[in-house]
Amino acid sequence: MLRLFSRTRAVLRAGRAERAIALGTAWVAIAATTWLVAGTPRLHAQPAASSDVTPVVGPSWLSIQGLALHETSMCWTGAFGPGLADGDAYTGQPSTGQRLGHPQIQMKMTFGEPGRPFTMTGQDLYRVNCQSCHGDTGDGRPPEVPSLADSIKADPQAMGDHLLNGYRRMPPFRRLNAQELGAIRGYVSELVSGGTGRGATVTEPYTRVGELLVKGTCHICHDATGPGRDPEFLMEGGRPSLTAIAKEDGVNIVVQKVLGGAVIPMGTPPILHRGRMPVFYSLTQDEVAAAYYYISRVQPQARKGTETANDGYAN
Repeated sequence: MLRLFSRTRAVLRAGRAERAIALGTAWVAIAATTWLVAGTPRLHAQPAASSDVTPVVGPSWLSIQGLALHETSMCWTGAFGPGLADGDAYTGQPSTGQRLGHPQIQMKMTFGEPGRPFTMTGQDLYRVNCQSCHGDTGDGRPPEVPSLADSIKADPQAMGDHLLNGYRRMPPFRRLNAQELGAIRGYVSELVSGGTGRGATVTEPYTRVGELLVKGTCHICHDATGPGRDPEFLMEGGRPSLTAIAKEDGVNIVVQKVLGGAVIPMGTPPILHRGRMPVFYSLTQDEVAAAYYYISRVQPQARKGTETANDGYAN
């Protein structure tokens, strides 16, 4: 009897070991998407939500326009995260040249304690609101995203109207206040004239910077609410919602993904692919961390039935 008991226990142990190996293999594949440096500190303190900020609401601008990611030039920075040794199964391409093979970044997290205010110039406000579409030189991606210089030459007074009300495929930016609008307009005037000025300086609360970045850049592609990173959903062209990102990932993972890229599991069974989201190399770790804490503390919302598409986007 004792010998039979020992054999039975050995068989059970062997079964558990096989299951553990299978589970371990699956988790290694998923863990490859995070690339976090061992010992990277995680921020535990969270800033209080400012009473001046409002939640991001409703579908993304691409959803409102009925556009798939590969059907637009908006938010394509031209840089992508690391690919795979055997190639990338993703075939959708931006309409402009892309710098593939962006080096894998084992990023050291250096952002400071959340909650402190930012000193933002017009150039900084341009980066978090405008650069993902118009580019760092303002040349845009014609014909969909026009050159700022060409637009201003055609109608010098139109920029303010376009920022507030949108233009063609450009969404409205009615969330910007007078100081922010003035700083951006001052910097854009310098940019297109070849000047070196950075625009006026504005002191912004921590969560306000997060709000501007989320609404000005992230919400172009990501719906406020909806599915997360289900591998089959991603393979079909889906994009995880901002709500899901805040729930599924820590701040370190989000900073790494936005600034360095990552490979992601897609399909059934899940297979690692090059991430579709471009690398936003112009942002800082502090700005991305502020965006993460904004969507964590000011919960994204679905669009209300009484709102128009533009109102829901431009809140």
